[in-house]
Amino acid sequence: MYKLLIRLNMVAEDPDKNGLNEKIDEMNQIFEELISDARSFSEDFISGIYMYFMMGFTSVISGTLIIWSNRFFIIEGDYVILILAVILMVSGIIILLRGYMLRLKYSSFFDSRKRLNGFR
Repeated sequence: MYKLLIRLNMVAEDPDKNGLNEKIDEMNQIFEELISDARSFSEDFISGIYMYFMMGFTSVISGTLIIWSNRFFIIEGDYVILILAVILMVSGIIILLRGYMLRLKYSSFFDSRKRLNGFR
């Protein structure tokens, strides 16, 4: 990240670019804030990914409980409840898969966070 800041500062020294200096200054401010607030950012990022798992699990369980509690209506032919519960369950599975894909994509981030967890 520091290399990017250095490169952006080197480009910012060229005054001939139209409006590029302002954009680079804004990007530098964003990166400086991320660097200074890295610990809370990483905690928020990891908890956001874990929210995918919680919401997916909650959706699947809710769909299952809706089917179970309305099984007599479904047997009698009221398939609207069944369709809505299945949609809820499928969306929960999709959310779980998305959380798993994000977990795999950022696995190095999770591993480094576990290693650095002792340093406070």
